[in-house]
Amino acid sequence: MSAHLLSSGEVEQLTGAKRPAIQRRVLDKAGIRYVKRLDGAPALTWDSVNNALAMTRPNPEGDQEPRLESFHGPKTQRR
Repeated sequence: MSAHLLSSGEVEQLTGAKRPAIQRRVLDKAGIRYVKRLDGAPALTWDSVNNALAMTRPNPEGDQEPRLESFHGPKTQRR
């Protein structure tokens, strides 16, 4: 297990959001556990991210990719 906390840049990259309130909302929707720091920013480890991804259910199409829509919205098909 890794007790290494994600940097603020890593949390921003993971969630796609700069504001802590929105980051927390994205993490909540994705089922990723975190601790709310006194400044409102979420503090989390890569273990919490990986555990949430491991717990995801398979896509309805049957493939086993993680369901990351909660991070960046549903996949769109390119034309």
